[in-house]
Amino acid sequence: MSNFNNADYENLLTDCLNDAFYATTSFRGKIAHIRQVAEIVVRKLIDCPSTQKLMLGQTFVKDEIKKLNNCDHIQSCVEDIIKDDGLMHRGNSCTHTGVTDSIEDKEYREAINSLQELIACLFIDYFTTYKFGSNSEIMKNFSLLPPVIRFKTLTFLYSKDNSNVNIIDKLVLSMIKTFGADKAKEWVENNKEHLEKIHSTSPEMGALFAMLGHPQLMSRTMYDCCVTKINDSASFPQMYKTFEEAKRFYSDNNTLNGTDEEALKFKDLMDFVFIGRKEEPLPVDNNPFFVLHCFAQK
Repeated sequence: MSNFNNADYENLLTDCLNDAFYATTSFRGKIAHIRQVAEIVVRKLIDCPSTQKLMLGQTFVKDEIKKLNNCDHIQSCVEDIIKDDGLMHRGNSCTHTGVTDSIEDKEYREAINSLQELIACLFIDYFTTYKFGSNSEIMKNFSLLPPVIRFKTLTFLYSKDNSNVNIIDKLVLSMIKTFGADKAKEWVENNKEHLEKIHSTSPEMGALFAMLGHPQLMSRTMYDCCVTKINDSASFPQMYKTFEEAKRFYSDNNTLNGTDEEALKFKDLMDFVFIGRKEEPLPVDNNPFFVLHCFAQK
């Protein structure tokens, strides 16, 4: 049974997120509240109960993080939240009174980016236990996250498993959604040699396509698939980009009804990351849209 209970943090997260993103406060104050949100995310990661005192710089926290898969990456993300890097003021500087410098917008933007990296660690940790692409329902609901969170998650997963066709497929789509088709195309071309070595279907699926009269699909590589997706991206409807847009879409479209451990844990994560986020209207040309593909993991 989990020690961390989402419900314990609904009020605190709502207050912190309001002051970090929605209220008119100073950049110093916003970054300090981002640090508080980060503490709650770390509590979630290490399964720390609300009764346990926790500060991000504690030895206890570092020791608990060491028990996690990909602990070095997670600890690095925590350090980015709290410690100055010589260029930007971080959470410690904006929480304590030792720094009297002006805090600038670019430092706030960097703090947001660091928080997004830490939030992505929740899903990196999950998909280290449950293989990415093994559950189609989980994949469909993973796509309800803001594209930047998907991108950060998938970039790390790709660094660990660069032959997983599902990771490649979703990574390219998240690039298109986050940075645009040109950036996605640049990445695909830079990785062309590797992607051409990966077939988009398993031998079993290839045999099925041949039986169905589509033998050409047997020879399609992930490079071909990525290029096709990029070329078709102009016809994609404008979708949610922010947490606030994604929350409304998640509320209306999530299908996480499974009762097995894998589904329950994923729904718990999805519910957690949307706690305290306000809902914003979806883009006017938004239509329910899921990218369908015929990839089958080897």
